[in-house]
Amino acid sequence: MELPVGVVLMDTSGRILESNPAMGRVHGDSLDAMLIGDIHPDLEPGPDREFVVRMEGRWLRVVIARIEGGFLGIFEDLTDIKNSEEAP
Repeated sequence: MELPVGVVLMDTSGRILESNPAMGRVHGDSLDAMLIGDIHPDLEPGPDREFVVRMEGRWLRVVIARIEGGFLGIFEDLTDIKNSEEAP
């Protein structure tokens, strides 16, 4: 079963070690060995952080949580919700 959200596994410096297929749809490029800040300049690893960022015309909620040995990042597409909030 494929997750509907993008997921990345990072080391303690924020370097991406693994990502799921949904993350490829979010970013489009290979994420191997990239830093989380390379995806979007506002993103950085840290304990229990949440961001809402705009990337390539889409709104994403990004949650970064500390796990043993590094960080886990979850990318949820909020574009439909944001667009409905902005509609007159």
